[in-house]
Amino acid sequence: MSLESESAREWLERRFSRDASGRYFAHQPIYGFASPHSEPGHLQRLSRTLHMLRVVSRLGTRTMLDIGGGEGYFAFLCRELLGISAAMVELPQSACERASELFGIPAVTADAARLPFADGEFDLVVCSEVMEHVVAPHVVASELMRVSRWHVLITTEQLCCCAGEQNLRLRLRDPADPHPDRNFFTREDLRAMFGEPLYEASEYWDFIPRDEARLSLAKATRLVLAHSRADKISTRATGVVYVAAKPNAANPGEPALDEQRALEMMLAPLVADPTANPNRTPAKWPLELPAPVDGAGREVGAAPEWARKFEMSNTAKSGERIRLSRRLRSYERWRLLNAPEPVWDKLAWLAKRTLRW
Repeated sequence: MSLESESAREWLERRFSRDASGRYFAHQPIYGFASPHSEPGHLQRLSRTLHMLRVVSRLGTRTMLDIGGGEGYFAFLCRELLGISAAMVELPQSACERASELFGIPAVTADAARLPFADGEFDLVVCSEVMEHVVAPHVVASELMRVSRWHVLITTEQLCCCAGEQNLRLRLRDPADPHPDRNFFTREDLRAMFGEPLYEASEYWDFIPRDEARLSLAKATRLVLAHSRADKISTRATGVVYVAAKPNAANPGEPALDEQRALEMMLAPLVADPTANPNRTPAKWPLELPAPVDGAGREVGAAPEWARKFEMSNTAKSGERIRLSRRLRSYERWRLLNAPEPVWDKLAWLAKRTLRW
């Protein structure tokens, strides 16, 4: 039984497909920094990725399974920079095809709530920017922990500072969106799903410039290095990088990442252009990795009481949505104006207010 909606699966299938001319609009910055042929927000994406690579380099990982790995970007970097044997799970077949042809990453299509692997098969299981989209996050969390031998690493931008903010964001979800942010978490939710963290920090410092096309590579490098070094959960930072450990996991060592090499690789084009398709032969499943098997996932039980708040039926209607939207905008303005650094963002907001008057 799939826990993902058919509308989400169809949307993702289209998202990771090539268009009629053979071009592929990338999810990650695989065509180089500031390329218009991939989703915007490169500084944020690169800062998160560098942070994750630094964390993974401490874990002594030999094998990795990336859940929801898109076109295989992070799995590829872990293979090339850290020597990890990596495979991937994605919901749409089109994403598995992109991972295989672009980066030679073996991938299998499956629901994250029923992973086709036996218990404890991979040293590390990664699930980045996925937990906010899944129908039953507590079930997915259980599956991630099940197939991991040592560690689970998750990231999500949708971390709320308190239950009040979480309630606002959950009530304002859009049930008509085929691929919405369904889940907004608190730290207590993460502990309920994964236990006490081995590592926990914000993904990157907030208010990264978004006009990346105007930045030089030198400036982008400095910004990515600075923003990727968030070392705690902070209200002036975004999201969370969270590492859960199994009882038999060794303590992490010192970072073993060559950050200069990593940044040079991430900022340069990894793929020549949007029409490049260097390898149409499906990537072979590595002998050192366990092969997927049917029917390995656990049976899904009833949701625990604390997880029922994530059900999409718990959204506001009509007039209540307007009222709650105003409250959320007020909270976001307060957060912006109380942050120490983003002077230009504050001035832009004040200018808009002045023009309205």
